[in-house]
Amino acid sequence: HNFKLRLYPTNRLFSEHPENAIDRLVSHNPKVFWILTHSHPPLQNWFYENKKRCIVVGSNHKGVYLPSVDLNYEAICHHAAGAMLRAGHRKLAMINMRSQRAGDLDSEKGFVEGSKIKGYQNVTASIIRHDGSIEAIKRCVAKLMRQKNPPTAILVENPYSYLTVSSYLQERGYKIPDNMSLISRDNDPFLKYLSPEPYRYVCDPAKFSKQIFQAVLRISRGDKLTDNKIRVEVSTERGNSLAKA
Repeated sequence: HNFKLRLYPTNRLFSEHPENAIDRLVSHNPKVFWILTHSHPPLQNWFYENKKRCIVVGSNHKGVYLPSVDLNYEAICHHAAGAMLRAGHRKLAMINMRSQRAGDLDSEKGFVEGSKIKGYQNVTASIIRHDGSIEAIKRCVAKLMRQKNPPTAILVENPYSYLTVSSYLQERGYKIPDNMSLISRDNDPFLKYLSPEPYRYVCDPAKFSKQIFQAVLRISRGDKLTDNKIRVEVSTERGNSLAKA
């Protein structure tokens, strides 16, 4: 399609007040169509308020109505909570990155709502957050296990956190899924090499990329998207890490 792709990796765009840095970058590249990845509220707000041609790879933050392509994290985590309940679990937990990313916030919303599905009694669902470091993730697990009624099933937000949670639990004598059931919200090719193989949600990256580029083409031609929120379907890889309570 004769497009030229440029990458602008700069931490200045992700500060609490990135307005000046964004303004300089965009003013030096006036004819660029912008693809915003890992974008936080100030970055999205600037592009929305200044009406720049762009698309968000991820989810929009509150009050921002830019076109976006993402997985439906709210639905994924709603389904994960339901899968735990259907397996007989009543003490649920989610370990999540402490972030400003809209997808992570949607994940928490879906998990809480999924835990409130009618027909299940005495359900508790807790969310505990970490900063992404291995030690912080371990502290999250330890804190959950010290509870008077610890969870019997945990949803983990990404494959790397899942690896830490899984290995740390087994280090402390828990067997997966005999003593603890785990679900990974996201997928990575290395997960299929774990034993037990994780229950997880899988999106074809080629399909995801195609959805992004098709949206870029349509917007750059001046077409209006019928739906500004494009959500790519995922499949459930059931694995062996979720068992009956």
